[in-house]
Amino acid sequence: MKVFIYDNGFNLSNYLIALNNIGVNYVLSKNTSLITTCNALLLTGGGNIIPYLYDKPVLRTCDYDAHTDVAELYLIKQFVMRKQPIIGICKGMQAINVYFKGTLTNVENHFFSEKSARHYIINSSDSFLTKTFNRVIEVNSCHVEQLEKVAKCLKVEAVSEDGTVEAIKHKTLPIYGVQFHPERMGVYFSNKFFESLLKN
Repeated sequence: MKVFIYDNGFNLSNYLIALNNIGVNYVLSKNTSLITTCNALLLTGGGNIIPYLYDKPVLRTCDYDAHTDVAELYLIKQFVMRKQPIIGICKGMQAINVYFKGTLTNVENHFFSEKSARHYIINSSDSFLTKTFNRVIEVNSCHVEQLEKVAKCLKVEAVSEDGTVEAIKHKTLPIYGVQFHPERMGVYFSNKFFESLLKN
């Protein structure tokens, strides 16, 4: 298994450490042609997806990177065509939803940091998270946007107590997304999360 990670300019060291911990090779690059050497895609957290990509007006001008957004949507398309695994973390999950024609909503007034907003999520009985963890798990929150309309081809796998979509899975393809950051939740949780999706 070799995972492609698009270099979006953020500090992605936690993701690289997580993959190293479970012995999974990766390519971190802006050169999307290198996906030919990889057989899985990891979409990381980052800024906010520019709203015109899901047919909404741009309400904020900061923290948008349209180049990265377009590149990641291109990468999703390539791995979908190859039917290879895609894992989306935070913004990555949002990108998956946007690619499949879902929408997002801005929750700027409810901005969280993982230090102040650890909370519980409820996984469905057959969720990919339930198979590895419990039905109810404590996670972190650090996001400004969240899923609004979930794309028809995606299944909601977990929600928070306030109804926020916390995990999704494609109905037929090996595509998974979580709103929280497993790579920031300690070695034990991180290892189990990535092993369950990349080594099974």
